[in-house]
Amino acid sequence: MKFMHDAVSILRKDILLEIRGKESLSLMLFLSLLFLVIFNFAIDIDRENVSLLASGILWVIFSFTGILGMGRTSMAERDEEAYLSIVFSPVSAESFYAGKVLSNLLFLLLMEAFTLIFFAILFDFEKIIGMLPQLLPVLLLGTLGFALVGTLFSFLATASRYGEVLLPFLYLPVV
Repeated sequence: MKFMHDAVSILRKDILLEIRGKESLSLMLFLSLLFLVIFNFAIDIDRENVSLLASGILWVIFSFTGILGMGRTSMAERDEEAYLSIVFSPVSAESFYAGKVLSNLLFLLLMEAFTLIFFAILFDFEKIIGMLPQLLPVLLLGTLGFALVGTLFSFLATASRYGEVLLPFLYLPVV
């Protein structure tokens, strides 16, 4: 019971910090919208090809914006030296990791919902809505794995001086 309480406390802390700072999620949303506009102009997708290219475009957007978002959350912990207060607190490392995974999962799911809405607006709305029953289970499981691995690697990369550069090199071959 203490494990879940501590994990939810970490989640609550991250949500409050994001509401106050509006740093990580707003950057992720802007970057995903920028990627969507670039893909909209760069690739001529007609109504028949949207179902063939949609998954690739979406996972590229989710991967790069997710890496950026997770890197920002762990770098914020390092820059403000908040990890020292976690180390000296009675919170276990497992509950800290679970809370960080939950917060990254929440932010990733919000970014993905935002991206899917604008993807449907820019591309064929009817086909995208028709693809949702097949897309949602894969998206949820993929995002969970993304958050689990990404949280671990983002804190591993944070220990380095070049953490933001190192994170994609650690993360992309695994995922």
